[in-house]
Amino acid sequence: MPKLALHFIREGEIFETDYEEGDAYQDVLLRLCVIPDTVILLRGGTSIPEDAPVEGDTVTVMTTASRG
Repeated sequence: MPKLALHFIREGEIFETDYEEGDAYQDVLLRLCVIPDTVILLRGGTSIPEDAPVEGDTVTVMTTASRG
């Protein structure tokens, strides 16, 4: 299985996880109990849609906040 490294900026941690070919980023996030709508994903400084297929090996995860 390929691996994906998620760099959580707020927590200052890098978490490596397996994913299956064809998984979208939202699938990986949900398996890690992260709600996809609460984060922004970046690869090389460019935003990645949560429903995009997993590509590459490292993604930056930034937590967003909504105060309604």
